[in-house]
Amino acid sequence: MSATYITSAEMLSPLGIGLDHNFQQIKAGVSGLKEQKSAAARTPIFCAAIAEEQVAEYDHLIQPTVPLTKLEKMVLVTAKRLLAQHNFDPRDPKNIFIFCTTKGNIDLLFESDTLIPKGRILFSDSAQVMARQLGFTNLPIVVSNACISGVEGILLGRQLIQAGLCQQAMVIAADLVTDFTISGFYSLKAYAKGLCRPFDKDRTGVNLGECCAGVILSGKPASSKDLKIIAGTSSNDANHMTAPSREARGLSQAIQHCLSQTEEDQLPDFISAHGTGTRYNDAMESLAFQQSGLGEIPFFSLKGIFGHTLGAAGLLETVVSAEALKQNTILPSIGFENAGEDVKYQPATQLVWSPMKSFLKTASGFGGGNACLMVEKSPS
Repeated sequence: MSATYITSAEMLSPLGIGLDHNFQQIKAGVSGLKEQKSAAARTPIFCAAIAEEQVAEYDHLIQPTVPLTKLEKMVLVTAKRLLAQHNFDPRDPKNIFIFCTTKGNIDLLFESDTLIPKGRILFSDSAQVMARQLGFTNLPIVVSNACISGVEGILLGRQLIQAGLCQQAMVIAADLVTDFTISGFYSLKAYAKGLCRPFDKDRTGVNLGECCAGVILSGKPASSKDLKIIAGTSSNDANHMTAPSREARGLSQAIQHCLSQTEEDQLPDFISAHGTGTRYNDAMESLAFQQSGLGEIPFFSLKGIFGHTLGAAGLLETVVSAEALKQNTILPSIGFENAGEDVKYQPATQLVWSPMKSFLKTASGFGGGNACLMVEKSPS
């Protein structure tokens, strides 16, 4: 099977624009979660929202030729930063654009006075507008599979490259914080009372966040610093619309299949967990690590920094973890203090520097979806 490489990676978040800037903020212990008011919540809540002042900067960076939504601006800024790093021609028919999201332009539901056509609430319409702004000749592909969308987008790009259906893929994921999504998690009693605390015994739920992250995938490395995707798979536990399998069957199956694709069942040096801070997810993930023989592998969640960014979470966390791998850094899981009986292992709580070769990224989502991928450094 041919290899697939991550030749470029970028992101933006409430912490600012650019992967380098965001990674420095993470290492400094800065979180994007802030207390805010929401019409969907009875009390102030914590979320990681991008300020309007930051959105105003995007127009200067992308110089759009048509009116764009906030999410579309986020995607185009990320895409242009990716293109600035890598020799990727959107006009080449062998190159494709994959857009991953859970809710897309959901904010259009609340805007009555706007220049944006209402049809752009459709993922396909929005993706085509962004693809045209970037100069793509191929129709874009949309991946929307709840909170595993970002990881699924990477896996799809990898499959298309390996099948010879394209040479390079730009994969970008984005989602917004809106009263629509906040009310959804409130109805499930899954929004945190205060700051989220992934894997902690006193965790009460999620904090939502918004961001955009992207990668360029290629069948050939552009430099010795490019990372290689060596394994990846997805599964569905068919357990419940919003709750994972208590026995962790789906995620365990995905992890074990992923590890079986590596040479001699290679173990990762760290795990970038989904770690939402909800009661069921964290217990299930911990059990999946145990069942897969990964109980001694360091792991962390980034939800205490960026919140749960829905369909963008898996790609965002892959991008940040890729940078952590390059810098031989295990990141702290913000919000964790005390282990409980339902979580088998304790996440990393401090920055740790150690020579590393690979990491595993896990993701789970509504509808029983699970996905994971394994990334390693290219031989020098």
